[in-house]
Amino acid sequence: MGFEHVMTPVVKIINSIRSRAKQLRTFKEKDNWSGITRTVDRLCLFLVTPVMTFGTLIIFLRGICNQPPHLPFKGAPHDSREENPRLL
Repeated sequence: MGFEHVMTPVVKIINSIRSRAKQLRTFKEKDNWSGITRTVDRLCLFLVTPVMTFGTLIIFLRGICNQPPHLPFKGAPHDSREENPRLL
């Protein structure tokens, strides 16, 4: 019973130290997640951007080189080259 007046301030100090340590731990966890998200974001930027650029170039180049087949329909008598336009 005599230690109650001594223990109350000690318990308050311990609780304040514990809450401060919890705040620091939470801050460090948030800082760690911030670093992880930054790394993943940069990884996606450096991997996805070249893939998308390369894919877009391939699509455009395939469109430039696209030529219709000479006989697009099996059994059709008409040759579909540009030199032989079919005027309907």
